[in-house]
Amino acid sequence: MVKTAQHKESVATRANAQSVRTVRARKRPSMKHAVVDASGSSMDVKDEFLSRVLDLLSHHERMALRLRHRDGLEPNAVAARMHLPETIVCDLIDTAERTIRAAQRLFIEAMAEAVNAGASSRSVPFA
Repeated sequence: MVKTAQHKESVATRANAQSVRTVRARKRPSMKHAVVDASGSSMDVKDEFLSRVLDLLSHHERMALRLRHRDGLEPNAVAARMHLPETIVCDLIDTAERTIRAAQRLFIEAMAEAVNAGASSRSVPFA
């Protein structure tokens, strides 16, 4: 009788422990707060934006872009490093650059809309 009660208690304890594990919220990534420097630009926001845009690119696009722009390699050297034809590497770089430019345009448009929305809300007189 005691063993059965202990067994039931241990099963209940394990079930509670498992439910606690499944109920726990996943840890959210910490949001970087923008730090405004003397010039008024926020460097953390720019860094976060760039990292998010780079996450949109495929692994090969990121690699080709990094080799081309960070390491300063010519497309033929990038192709040799990646073991791909030069035409493919040029397409990868071109696609990655177009994606980044499109994201920049959307970001700038969103910032302009936010500024305009803030300016229009401030210009409305109180009733």
